[in-house]
Amino acid sequence: MPILSIQLPEKELEKVRRTARREGFKSPTDWAKFLVERNIGFEESPKIGLQKIISEMKKTGLYKGDFLRGLQKSLIYADKAVK
Repeated sequence: MPILSIQLPEKELEKVRRTARREGFKSPTDWAKFLVERNIGFEESPKIGLQKIISEMKKTGLYKGDFLRGLQKSLIYADKAVK
């Protein structure tokens, strides 16, 4: 299992100890593990079609044609690189 190290100043560490104790955790480490597991989701992003992305951005009127063409090429490259 990978290890995540977090360094805290002594003042902050004392706050973490108090919070962990108050919330019923055995140690600050258990509290930190709980927070990381609860707040970090490793779900895959929904797949949105290239044309849908470009057309929705075009509808806003905020982006120039050159930018959108460059973005389209970048997205095509990114999709190929992932595969």
